[in-house]
Amino acid sequence: MLYGRDDEQSVIDDLLAEVRRGCARALFVRGEAGIGKSALLDHLADKCREDFRVLRVTGVESEIELPFAALHMILAPALSALDDLPGPQAEALRVAFGQTPGGTANPFLVGLASLSLIAELSPDRPLLLLVDDAQWVDHASTAALLFVVRRLHAEPVGVVFAARDGERGRTCLAPLGGMAELRLTGLGRAAAEQLVAETRQGLAVAVRERIVKESEGNPLALVELTRQLTEQQCAGGFVPLAFSLDAPPSPANRVLSSFRERILGLEPAARQCLLVAALTDSEDADTIAAAVTALGLSLTDFAPAEHLGLVHLTLAGSVRFRHPLVRAAALAASDVRCRMTAHRALADTSDADVRVWHLAAMATGPDEEVAAAMEQAALRAGDRAAPAAKSVAFERAADLTADHRTRARRLLEAAAAALDVAQLPRARDLAVRAARLTADPAVRAGSAAIRGAVEFESGMPHRAARTHLDAAELVVESDPGFCVTLLSIAAIENWYAGARPELTVLSLLIKGLMERLPETTGPLRELWLAMLPLGEHPWRAAPLVGGPLAAIETDPSWTTPAVRATVPQLYLVFGDLRATARAAARLQAEFRAVGLIGLLVQPLTTLAIADVLQGRLRDAMTTAEEALRIARDTDQRYRVAYLCAVLAWIHALTGGADASRRLADEAETLDRAGSHVGQVLGRVYQARTTLALSQGRYPEAADLYTRAKNCPATIGLTWVIYSAPDQVEVLARTGDTAEAELVLERFSQWAQAVQQPWAIAEAARCRALLVDSAEAGPYFEKALDLYQEADHRYGQARTELLYGEWLRRDLRRAEARSHLRAAIELFDALGASLWLERAANELRATGVPVPYRTQRPDPLAELTPQEIQVVRLAAAGASNREIGAQLFLSPRTVGYHLYKVFPKLGVKSRAELAGFQF
Repeated sequence: MLYGRDDEQSVIDDLLAEVRRGCARALFVRGEAGIGKSALLDHLADKCREDFRVLRVTGVESEIELPFAALHMILAPALSALDDLPGPQAEALRVAFGQTPGGTANPFLVGLASLSLIAELSPDRPLLLLVDDAQWVDHASTAALLFVVRRLHAEPVGVVFAARDGERGRTCLAPLGGMAELRLTGLGRAAAEQLVAETRQGLAVAVRERIVKESEGNPLALVELTRQLTEQQCAGGFVPLAFSLDAPPSPANRVLSSFRERILGLEPAARQCLLVAALTDSEDADTIAAAVTALGLSLTDFAPAEHLGLVHLTLAGSVRFRHPLVRAAALAASDVRCRMTAHRALADTSDADVRVWHLAAMATGPDEEVAAAMEQAALRAGDRAAPAAKSVAFERAADLTADHRTRARRLLEAAAAALDVAQLPRARDLAVRAARLTADPAVRAGSAAIRGAVEFESGMPHRAARTHLDAAELVVESDPGFCVTLLSIAAIENWYAGARPELTVLSLLIKGLMERLPETTGPLRELWLAMLPLGEHPWRAAPLVGGPLAAIETDPSWTTPAVRATVPQLYLVFGDLRATARAAARLQAEFRAVGLIGLLVQPLTTLAIADVLQGRLRDAMTTAEEALRIARDTDQRYRVAYLCAVLAWIHALTGGADASRRLADEAETLDRAGSHVGQVLGRVYQARTTLALSQGRYPEAADLYTRAKNCPATIGLTWVIYSAPDQVEVLARTGDTAEAELVLERFSQWAQAVQQPWAIAEAARCRALLVDSAEAGPYFEKALDLYQEADHRYGQARTELLYGEWLRRDLRRAEARSHLRAAIELFDALGASLWLERAANELRATGVPVPYRTQRPDPLAELTPQEIQVVRLAAAGASNREIGAQLFLSPRTVGYHLYKVFPKLGVKSRAELAGFQF
């Protein structure tokens, strides 16, 4: 029975009602030890047992380093369906659970496979997943469960996490902040008094009041402090020990002290049995029996502890502590000799991964044999897609290592694995510890490489570039391949950092080091030697870089996937939008196929930008939304900020003014939390300027230009090149022609260097805005001819609008109508509603008697970006399961999307989708 939890039960009732209606819901229950989290989960499980399938797992501190332990327990009832999953998903889970030796499990594939199994676990009734003591659930399981929670939509699944305040272990609980949270506090006075009365009759009023006061409403403290009273104490004879001035201050600590005193009163055999159970990673009675048998004991020795209510041996064959604090108390009541004896027994009866942790716990100093075994456990954790466990195991192996060079290597492995799960401060600290151990250039370079990656992901690309350059200098002679990779990363980070005087110097230093590398380092060296000398104008290398770029793009052997992921961005530097889109599409398909999900964000982002510039706004929105989802999932903070800015720009183009403002604000907030990364703020100002321009708010756009110009961090590729046409229009409209000429001159230099028809067309359109009115016509005509050659519909639409406006002001209304109608048709096809309305207003001003309305209904305009992705793949013949595998959704969610999409499109089957142009 729950006391004083009416409000909390109401929250639970709402969650169950939503799940019964077929909607997935998740809840995070938080509170101090003993506050009633487990009791609330018990109540929840009992309340819905008849119509729900209930699965429950409890985190155990001793198993936090064992990857996928909790997930395996949750999915155990569904593992017979593994063969029904797509091959890569099934294999990922088999490797993660140790069923397939060797290989590497991709964490996204593990998450997707878990999603598929959980969605199908209970086809006939809703499913409830309860995760108690989530602070002690292993990182890999928590990450997989969070992946599932974020993608449960149309499934009747409820997920409830319960975690203790102040003890986050090493799990990734931070992402839970996005879900509904229920914080449990102490019971009110009336409920507390009722609970005390139910626990013990005949208490003196003063004693009862003292218990209620000292427990602070903590239900476990109320019960345990009441139960331990003697008859004399119940009558108020003297103050109980738990209330003495020397007692720990918090209710949970008082309860812990109470449990410890009870355990110390047990006979040695019972204490040792409790200690073994507290140190093991399993509640399985057979597992615990094997260990206590090795000590000459048996399960019957638990009897005294069971009589005191400390532990319970169930008929199902498990040994369960009454409360996690009993486990902690068993450890607190033991001495080092007893703990080492228990660890030895557990080591002798456990498998390799568990055994090595018990052996490590027994070590009192360096032990290379145990360290080597721990390294093997770390490598197995890595193969099973558990980088957090891998990192901790490598760190423990390093702690047990006497040789400084070997210890440094293991620390670097631990740091790299920590970086993989965005444990940035920990990765940096481990890398620093490694570098302090040895002067070995390889170790020091590896340390600097990790520290540079941390600096970049923390929003400090200028520092990251300097750090990666320092790392490259250490291995320029000994490891040219690693050196050229580090220099490439430094050069890219240098660009991201924006225009700073010190970065020009940095470019020269990178170039100088590149020149020292042998030609055998290949096209990567050739590419940067062509670009770096040009400083802020790398596009002048356009005639020289086609071959190296193509070689890097198509031949993975020249560099790492992380560097290849930047190739589409380099094509963007040279204005080759078709090559940008081609390279980005190829890389995203490759990364998706081999499971490089974190790197997938980069080509997806660049593909979205290329789609915008070529007028494929719907495609751009769909791609950018997916990239943002993945960036959030993988905690790529810089890229989350950048993608928010890109999406703000896309919404500004398509007419989503509110969404554009919201995303631009989010991008700027995230960026300021970092270090004003130039590319982010450049996109933010581009989005805001585009929105102001589309609504004809030129003074506001001019103010944005001034603010951006005075913020040096924005001066990057986006600002200098791709925002320049908007800047020229703003400055021309507000009369600042001198500044407009400077902007156009810089842009024209780029356009002439890259020789892309669309870029030359943009320059011609800008020139038309600055020349005398009588000379503007030929420039507009030249631009329109080039846009058609380049198939650049957005630029063409903008030019048709500006040309029509110019003709109307020149009183050539008939000619103006022709161009304005063309602009309207193009904006309509693009889905650019604000620009469409602006063009319609101009057309009305020419004397068209009726308001212009689009004549082409677009059913796809009603679909969300994810619905468009789903329906495209369905139209291509993919099954729900195949679509889910591609988009990281459950098959049931795919079916739900199609169920909603068919009526919007006016179709009844997949076959009818073939007639739509997506």
